[in-house]
Order: sequence, then structure tokens, then C-alpha cells
Amino acid sequence: MPQMPLNPGEIAINTAPAVDLSDNTSCIPQHFLTYAHDLSSVEAIIEDISFDARYPIFVSEDKGGLFIQIGVIGPDNYKDGPEKLVYGRRWRVEPNLPTSEIIQTVFLALKKAREHELRECFVLRANGRVSTPFNGHHDLPLLAQQGKSLHRLSKTCGSVEALLKRVKFEGVGFKLVEQLKTVSGQHILTLSKKSEAQGLFIDNLPTQMTLISPSLDDNDILYSLMEMLIAQSDRFVEQTFQYRGFARFSRDVDIMAIGRIGAQTRQCPTKLIPDPKQAQRFIARLKAENYETDETRIPQLSESAYAQGLKTQLAQMGVG
Repeated sequence: MPQMPLNPGEIAINTAPAVDLSDNTSCIPQHFLTYAHDLSSVEAIIEDISFDARYPIFVSEDKGGLFIQIGVIGPDNYKDGPEKLVYGRRWRVEPNLPTSEIIQTVFLALKKAREHELRECFVLRANGRVSTPFNGHHDLPLLAQQGKSLHRLSKTCGSVEALLKRVKFEGVGFKLVEQLKTVSGQHILTLSKKSEAQGLFIDNLPTQMTLISPSLDDNDILYSLMEMLIAQSDRFVEQTFQYRGFARFSRDVDIMAIGRIGAQTRQCPTKLIPDPKQAQRFIARLKAENYETDETRIPQLSESAYAQGLKTQLAQMGVG
């Protein structure tokens, strides 16, 4: 039966066995491969990924090696003006990283790039001023210094409706549709958008959405609302992200079928190679390759006090 070709940057370990699949094709499982990715092979992988055009995926390299970087095309979150392109953090790609892990790195990078922007779109009005308390640009050393004064105190605005009047997301407010309390004491709040709008996030939100808050405390409701908005954004990425036309992370994919393929391709080499001696030789090669790969991932510690303290900590735990 025909065998799936290897992708750029993939090399089969010598005498690696193939697995027969239910569609009358065969493949060499990814854990029987070694990897030597470079700029061109990573670009070839990215070319097979499709997502929202507002999130261009960049591949580049510097002195530190290969990296993937997500761009975001959209308006400035803090002032009016034309749309612009901003860049997210760099996600390093090791040359020996499996192809599937590179694809998943892009998937995670897209999720986190959207979350970063989303947090800046959540505006809260308090004491006559507006702020974006969930954004990622706060001065953490300063917040740590002020830690005790920032400790949470239970309080409410008087009602869920009153609290929602202080909140806007991409310029759109929310209104309470339904409020229920469960037997466990949690509160189920169903919200709807006060108006329709265009944006990176707001137009992907359903007409009505539900959040679960442990209490009616302002803090709990606001955190629960943010969690719900992030979950909606993540679901958009799951449904939209495709590799070679396949939405791997979509919940329309049968997870039991994924499990069956995983079990089939993860068989022990002794079940795939009829000759016991040949199987043992291959297992030895596989272990050697895995050991060499693991060796490249061990960080080199300095002689600093921090590094020595980390070594001591690991030694006390019996690892390292």
C-alpha cells in the first residue's frame, strides 16, 4: 500500500517500520523520525497552515536560531487611528523539534497573541476613570511592592447590572439576560451584547454567552467574564486553525477516532517488526536517538548563586 511521504526536515531512523492505516495507506510514525529543521523546512510547514489573514505568521532566524512570530493587524487598542501591524513575542523553534510540535507551537502562539490583544480591549470604569486592568503591561515589580494594599476585599456594585455598566469590550457593553444560582452556590449569568460591532473579537462572540461565577462579588464576576471571553477566543482559534485543510483542534473532530490512530501508531516496535533481532536493533537505535535529542535540551547552568541554588533544590528532590 502507498506510504505517506516524509515532510521537509524529517528523516526516518534506519529500518524504521511503517504502520498500516485504515485508509489503505501506511506511514512511518513521527516518533520513529529524527528532525533537522531549517528556515526553509519551517516555512514549508507554515505554508500549509491557514488561519485568519489578520494574523500573519512570520518565520525568521537570528543569532539565537529559528523563531516563529505572530503579527496582529488591527486598530490601536488605546487610541483611534488606522489599523496597524504589531508583532507578538518570538517563539523559538529547535531544529530537532518534531513537525507536529512546530504546528502546535503556531497554534499556541496564535491563541496567546489573541489573548494579549483581548486583555487590552477589556475596559473598566471606576472612580470616574477608565483602565484596562487585565492587560499584560502592568509593572509587576511595582505591583509586588504594593501587594498588601492590592489584596482583594469582597465588595459589590450593588447588582450585576450595575457592575456591567462599568464594563466595555471593544467598545461594546453587556446586559444581563438571566441569573441563576446552582445548588453548589455558584452563579450562572447569561449575558448579551448591547450592540453589534466589528472587531478582532466582538464579532466572533455569540449573541448570548454564559459565564459561571463562584459568587456575586465584583472581583469574581469580572474574572469570570474575562475567562469566558478568553475561552471564546480560544474556541475561535480551535475552529479556524487548519493544517493542510484539517482543523485538528476543532471540536467537530471525533476525539475517539484521534485516540484510535494514536493507539495504532504508538505500537511497540516488536509488534511492527517480525524479526525479534531486527526489532531489538531498531529499539537500540531509537533509544540512542532519543537520548541524543534529550541531551540537546538540557540547559547549561552558570556558576551564579541562583544556578547553584537550583542545582541544590533538584538534588534534594532526587533529580537533575
